Amino acid sequence: MTRPLSRTVPIAAAAIALVASLLCAAPAEAAPNTTASTSSSTSAIGSHYVDSGRKLLNESTKLVAAARTSQAAADKTAGVAFAIRSELRQATADDSRSATSLRSLITYSTTVLTKGTEASKGLAVHRLRQATARLQHDNRKVSSATQTAAKKVHQIQAAEAAKKAAAARAAAAAKAAAAAKAAALAAVRNQPVNHDESVWTYGFQNEIDACRGSVNVTANYGLKAIAEHWSCGGRDFPTWGGARVRIHGAGIDGIYQVQGVIAHLSQTRNTTADVPRGYDLVYQTCLNGSSENMIIVGLTQIG
Repeated sequence: MTRPLSRTVPIAAAAIALVASLLCAAPAEAAPNTTASTSSSTSAIGSHYVDSGRKLLNESTKLVAAARTSQAAADKTAGVAFAIRSELRQATADDSRSATSLRSLITYSTTVLTKGTEASKGLAVHRLRQATARLQHDNRKVSSATQTAAKKVHQIQAAEAAKKAAAARAAAAAKAAAAAKAAALAAVRNQPVNHDESVWTYGFQNEIDACRGSVNVTANYGLKAIAEHWSCGGRDFPTWGGARVRIHGAGIDGIYQVQGVIAHLSQTRNTTADVPRGYDLVYQTCLNGSSENMIIVGLTQIG
């Protein structure tokens, strides 16, 4: 370690040696005195030099002490500087090691990050491809389902159109049939009939006994039917097949053609369940007034 203040001590030592030599040399330099005055002068000069030498020695001693103090302070300062320099070198070395470690850490982190990023990119690409494949698969399914639904919709629309067309044709046919029927009914109504029958009310036995004409007994028979006593008009109702009868009143109105007598029933042996079905209307009366020989006439509406 370099200590530039170490020269101070030799200089002080040289100064002290010089003063001491002067003090020691003072008596030697004095010449032998031949007279009293010469001796006194010499003695005074010697005392002066001695005092001066002593003062110089004291000053030199102080200088040496101050130099030693300065040397100690310099040594201490140099030691502190050396320690600081050592610590600075150690800190520099530590900083270098830290920088090296930091560079290594950065390099490692960069490598890991790069690899992680590449792995993440690869995983993301893989997942994207999977998602794309699923999406394409779903799109194909949706497209197939859409085509199937479109076919079904087309079929439904075609069926609805066919139904509407059929309904339109049926309506037109019904309308034409109704028009034809109306025309036929009109033609029939304009033709002469063999008998005109008036139905005066709805009811059953009491209304029949009132003898005011035929009674609508549909509610009791369970089929469309009218009835009256033989003596109240029954004898006049035609029973031969092909006869044309106009019947009107109590919910019945039209031209009917007689199909003939379709049944002979007894009041005591038969019920309304024995009345034949399958006719547009039936007419009942007691032949010659006998309840044991009730005739049922079948009628078909022709107008």
